Amino acid sequence: MSPIKKMKKDKIKLISRRDFLKLAGLTTAGAAAGHFLFSDLVAVPGQLLDRMARKTGKETWVNTVCGQCSGGCGLRVRLIDGIPVYIKGNPHYPVNRGGVCPMAHTSLEVLFNPDRVKNPLIRVGSKDQNRFNDMDWNQALTALHERFKALIAKGAGHKIAMINGDRSPLMRELSKYWMKAVGSPNYFEDETLMENSMGVLLSQGINEIPAYDLERSKYILNFGCNFLEEGTSPVYYQRVFGRLRSVTKEAKTTLIHIDSRMNLTGASSHRWIPIQPGTYGALALGIAHVLIADQLYDKDYIEKNTFGFEPFRDKNGHEHVGFKSYVRKNYYPEKVSEITGIPTETIIKLAEEFGTHGFALAIGGDASKYASNGSVTQWGIYCLNALKGNIQKEGGVFFTSIAPGFSFPAINRDAAAGKVGEDIAARPPFGDVSVHNFAEAVLSGKPGLIDTLLIVDANPVFHSRDKNKMIQALKKIENVVVMGTFLDETAEHADLFLPDHSFLEKTDVSGPIPGMMFSHVGLVQPVIEPLFNTKQCGDVLVELGKTLKGRGLFPWKNYAEIVNKRFEVLYESGEGTIIAETVDSEWDRYLNQRGWKSQQYESFQAFLKLVRENGGWWDQSVHIRPVRDIFHTPTEKFEFFSSILQQHLEGKPAAAGKGLDAAKGDERLMPHYDESGVPGAAGEFPLILTVSQLLTNRDGKGASQPSMMEMVGIQVGRHWKSWIEINPETATMYGIKDRRLAWVESVKDRVKAEARFFPGILPGVVHIHLGLGHTSYGRFGTGIGINAVDLIENKFDSLSSIPVLNGTRVRVKPVI
Repeated sequence: MSPIKKMKKDKIKLISRRDFLKLAGLTTAGAAAGHFLFSDLVAVPGQLLDRMARKTGKETWVNTVCGQCSGGCGLRVRLIDGIPVYIKGNPHYPVNRGGVCPMAHTSLEVLFNPDRVKNPLIRVGSKDQNRFNDMDWNQALTALHERFKALIAKGAGHKIAMINGDRSPLMRELSKYWMKAVGSPNYFEDETLMENSMGVLLSQGINEIPAYDLERSKYILNFGCNFLEEGTSPVYYQRVFGRLRSVTKEAKTTLIHIDSRMNLTGASSHRWIPIQPGTYGALALGIAHVLIADQLYDKDYIEKNTFGFEPFRDKNGHEHVGFKSYVRKNYYPEKVSEITGIPTETIIKLAEEFGTHGFALAIGGDASKYASNGSVTQWGIYCLNALKGNIQKEGGVFFTSIAPGFSFPAINRDAAAGKVGEDIAARPPFGDVSVHNFAEAVLSGKPGLIDTLLIVDANPVFHSRDKNKMIQALKKIENVVVMGTFLDETAEHADLFLPDHSFLEKTDVSGPIPGMMFSHVGLVQPVIEPLFNTKQCGDVLVELGKTLKGRGLFPWKNYAEIVNKRFEVLYESGEGTIIAETVDSEWDRYLNQRGWKSQQYESFQAFLKLVRENGGWWDQSVHIRPVRDIFHTPTEKFEFFSSILQQHLEGKPAAAGKGLDAAKGDERLMPHYDESGVPGAAGEFPLILTVSQLLTNRDGKGASQPSMMEMVGIQVGRHWKSWIEINPETATMYGIKDRRLAWVESVKDRVKAEARFFPGILPGVVHIHLGLGHTSYGRFGTGIGINAVDLIENKFDSLSSIPVLNGTRVRVKPVI
């Protein structure tokens, strides 16, 4: 019997993939081209099935931007009779130029996922019971409005808190604005959004991720940046990397990858240099030692544009040693070799190659960032670029102008507001109050500290390194409201769940994405009307905001109007062009740099129409910012000796430096090797755990897509499972057998998975991929694999609130 005849109109029906494709009118070839886009079961509303049964076979295409991760790839979605059936990359979108990752290809598995929450849910019974009933949207929003209104009337708007994990920059700005409007400073971003740009902050005074001119660099020292799988936009870097490897021998770029594990980037590089985890900073300073000793640095740039390189006397008459002398004395190659495990000859060779290449670049990545010494490590790596004088130079590091932005109306913050966790003295000196601090503060015994918590597109329970503490904090808060797509580990503890659209049903903005040599703003637009009774989170905030605090603060009808305003700012700026096939990139760049435009628009509506048709706006001209805009230090120069850190610590109580490492005096104020990156003595936990993301899962959201679970371990033949990577030499020492189950234990917990021998990982290191091990994430994601976060100690970078993911000590033993 046809699935149409077995269902009532307008009801949700679970049907097979084969029936869906058949009803969509796809030919055998068409079905084959997109057969992996659906699981065996898909959830389809009745009216959609009726439309498919009447099939006319009309084909259309819609451009949008992927929302599966932060990468921001442009997509083209194929629709049959208005129903999306296939997804591919937009060949004209500047981020990906037609390339997409597996998660983008399988986005329809999110849209039609049978486990999407389809109506608002309200908890039934106690917080210990995972029971929910459907609720009407009007009832849910009215209840929230009345609650917020009462809190604000009592001057208690600060008792509203928010944890935001939304990747849209515009949505994050709206969330901050909304929190200011209710009078609360208690806004937190999920730890998965955190980036470590402390190296730039300490040396230049600006908290920004620079753009790296990879395509014009001829020699790249890569300290643990697996940009082909992780980072801000893997597909963008895959495209750039492809061009680096396809040029002529004379023009090719040499890429050196330094990491404790040979990942995809390391395997694709010219050389992989294995290094002990946590010692990247020592290597960077060892290379600096050779550059200085052999005078391979840019003396003119150092003399004119930097501070603290040579010994100096401060305004109080105190002598300071200077970076040059400090590095020469403390980081000679033989000593660095003992720390890192890299032969002395290799360290010297790397330094000589870096110093003699005219266009050389040093970059740091996740393996070197997310450690207890991540900030000082990034600082040391970044200083190599200053030694080469390649800041704001071809083949080096650029700080470019960003796209003109939309500004929200000014709001005066409630003077009575207090920030949750501000009194926690253990925060690192540059660390803001983190989600972890938030949980600690909620459990501190202060009654009524938080009345209502909004959690937007975030899963802090799954990502927390102290799940029990996070869960207890959620239970203690009287009203927890979660906005999301699935009932995940965090949503299980909600009092109210408000279901969000999938990104294929949304209107939003993507970009600009940090680290790219051009500015762009993409349009996320719906390819289909919402399938279920869901609302976009931005619309919920606008609707609540209009009724909360004064007329004029929320003058927009909906979130889509804010998105349009964002593009109106771009139109009025007169900068950039619409992403389009007809625009010649080189010619357009040539015209833009001379003040001419290749595209003209009769009106904003005409401009917006083209944006919708083509996918967005971009400005490919590299507008280099003047020196005064990139050096916000007291000396207005690049600082090897950080005046900013010095000022931050001066006159502060001892607790202000509590998070710092053991460095003293001048050493503390310059890039140095912090030994805490290699945690403690081996003892009963002799091995070091490292973690990374998979391109097929990223931060764990891919676990809802069965095709991604089929592909999750494709490189080792693993499907729907986690695995433990270990060097054969290490495995033999502890009785671990290849393809047999093994325990990995830390002081926190233990997990069990199949061990896989991998010679491309340093002896003494154990590696597990992140993103699996959900205890609640729909039928496809629940109970699949292990969550490596369960093993990781709850520590932070010594200078910031960046969580430490790499470096927990562990032990292994076979499962008997």
